[in-house]
Amino acid sequence: MSSWDAGYISDIEYVPGFYKQQAPIYLNFACMLNGYEPVSLERGFTYCELGCGQGLTALMLAAANPQGEFHAMDFNPAHIARAERQVTETGLTNITFHEAGFDDFAQGRVEKLPQFDFVTMHGVYSWINDENKAAIVTFLSRYLKPGGIVYVSYNSMPDTTAGLPLQRMFSEFSRLMPGRSDMQVERALKFATELRDSGANFFADNKRLDYLIKTWEGEGGQYLAHEYLNAHWTPLYHADVARDLAPAKLSYVASCILLENFPDLTLTPEQKEILNQVQIPEIRETFKDYYLSRTLRQDVFVRGARRMSRERQNQLFAELQIATVVPRTDASTKVLSPRGHIEVSAEVYGEVFDALSEGPKTMLELMALPAIQKHPESTMQEIAGILIGSNQAQPVAGPAAGTAAESLRSLNHLLCKQTRAENAQLSSALASQRLASAVPVTSLETLVFLGLCEGLDKDPDAFASFIWKTYEDRGERLIKDGQPVEGRENNLQHVSERLQELLSKKKPIWESLGMF
Repeated sequence: MSSWDAGYISDIEYVPGFYKQQAPIYLNFACMLNGYEPVSLERGFTYCELGCGQGLTALMLAAANPQGEFHAMDFNPAHIARAERQVTETGLTNITFHEAGFDDFAQGRVEKLPQFDFVTMHGVYSWINDENKAAIVTFLSRYLKPGGIVYVSYNSMPDTTAGLPLQRMFSEFSRLMPGRSDMQVERALKFATELRDSGANFFADNKRLDYLIKTWEGEGGQYLAHEYLNAHWTPLYHADVARDLAPAKLSYVASCILLENFPDLTLTPEQKEILNQVQIPEIRETFKDYYLSRTLRQDVFVRGARRMSRERQNQLFAELQIATVVPRTDASTKVLSPRGHIEVSAEVYGEVFDALSEGPKTMLELMALPAIQKHPESTMQEIAGILIGSNQAQPVAGPAAGTAAESLRSLNHLLCKQTRAENAQLSSALASQRLASAVPVTSLETLVFLGLCEGLDKDPDAFASFIWKTYEDRGERLIKDGQPVEGRENNLQHVSERLQELLSKKKPIWESLGMF
């Protein structure tokens, strides 16, 4: 590691990715769901991402929220150079990237920073030393507005306990093997596998190594190096994070894993009764983690949290508009909750899915559906929370969204081209101004979207050839019914079938959300 990285991995870039939980509209929804006032977005807002990596989340949010002023910082110049190139190529004008450390931000050494409505940080809080944690708290004290929202995700205890010995093994082993960080991870995985296969007792009841091997096979060592080789990697209890942030006048208000905000989906009646004995919020929330299996917490804090009346909450939910992000045929009433899979009412949610397949609807409109009228126990908060929490719908932005800007279309087009050219999944989502966020996409959907951007849908044969040649150039085999597809004609036929399926299912959604 170099002398400027403070123990943080800097010799390889962090994995690019979009995290919808960092979107202002999503953070507002989490606050509303728990009865706290959101931040107004219509007349403009300010947003800062700390430790932005390659800047993909900040770029997408800036493109999807032209009324917002965005700032994003990272101490790695390679990350900032990449992000600034994207800004230049897409014409975005409402985002500024800063090559800076947390202390630079905290001490005001970065000029012309505004007061912020939103500050987000994904993952970094449990990867940095105590000095940098303190700098973040100082920054929040100086630059977060009253009523401002903070998103912080971090490796959480106690469920991360199983990973502690492996992280220590990887960290110590990397000291013995000089070289690039991802190569150190590869050698450490090999060493750990040899220990397991030779009968090391530690691995008898610990399956974490299997997860790491699977991650390596799917993503390589880039992510694992940042996750496991940072010198200050420290899983955290919620109570410690809450106490860290308290001097900045921040209070915990919600989980961005939305279904965790519903007690009946999270805990049994007996578990709720036991936890109700604990009156201090941060301790009760910490003890709740002993019931849940989660290695990453995604917390929402507010500086000056303001409780809403029930009437005010109902008013905001009545006005809330949501849109489906899955085809009607893929919508499911089987939902994965913190307590396992649950089956929601097929009558109620089936009618809701039917209505949303026609276009976005306000919650007031959905509550007027006959099936919901027959089931008055179904609340606006429950229906919206389950649909959005199960990734089947997203909130729709207000009137300020307007027509999608050219810069948004340029960003989506550019990301798809880069994904194809660099043989990497640079984007797991594409921006939508109507959602003020982004929509998840698969690798194949990225190619279909790129073809639509370039007008290939006018020639179905050329479109299918374009997709198959991409896979052929990558040396990837197409799979059908669990078997590799053999021969050019069979491959083209398979691609054509998948292409028509995706065009019929996804293109209408992408068009309705103004993504290209």
